[in-house]
Amino acid sequence: MSESKIKKNYEKIVSLLNQNVELEYKELLKKAKKFWEKEINIGSRKQPKMVLVKIMVYDDFFIDEDTKEKIKIERNRHIEVDGVPCDQFLNPLPKYELQSFINNK
Repeated sequence: MSESKIKKNYEKIVSLLNQNVELEYKELLKKAKKFWEKEINIGSRKQPKMVLVKIMVYDDFFIDEDTKEKIKIERNRHIEVDGVPCDQFLNPLPKYELQSFINNK
């Protein structure tokens, strides 16, 4: 394959990966009942780093094995730090770039 064809394929891969990340985030937000914000310290006591965290509240359902009843549990999940989408551990969601794929070739 030619270099231009390979580069085009890598560009498609990067585009699709970024679209998947965005779609997964949007699907997560659909589960939310409500949102709230809270300022938390992600640093240490000696070197505090205060950030604004957006938290979503959603319901999780389980079936009790003994009674076979459907049980609803209200859960919280971090979704943004200072306006940047994040995972539940406050790490920013990945943003894929073409250069990272070309360098690993």
